[in-house]
Amino acid sequence: MPRALPASGRRAPTCAPGTGIAALDDHSLLAELELLHGTDARLFEDEELLGMVMPAIRSDYEALEGYRYQPGPALTCSVVALTGDNDRRVSLDQARAWSDVADTAFDLRVFGGGHFFLGEHTAEVADVVRGVLGC
Repeated sequence: MPRALPASGRRAPTCAPGTGIAALDDHSLLAELELLHGTDARLFEDEELLGMVMPAIRSDYEALEGYRYQPGPALTCSVVALTGDNDRRVSLDQARAWSDVADTAFDLRVFGGGHFFLGEHTAEVADVVRGVLGC
């Protein structure tokens, strides 16, 4: 069994899955990515690179939006939800809902920033993860 589950920038599985982003056309999907402020702007200018990464990006959204929670046994490992206080995709309530699937310890860690808070708080997030994993 895993020792812990760090869930970063993700809604709990009990929350509604998605917002239809996967069905957007390429232009609209790119606009959505730009709103999250986590992708280097130069990527959006490189048509060849976009052609290579767009299928993977779209597939990620399809997987996230296609998932349907099936109630079952609670997680027996500790769960720590990490989120940004200004995340456009994951509300604090949606991050906090990880407690609904945790049977043991649950912790919510909120960092300043949006969906890609990790870029601004790498050391702090690494400390949290090391602590949860007992490293």
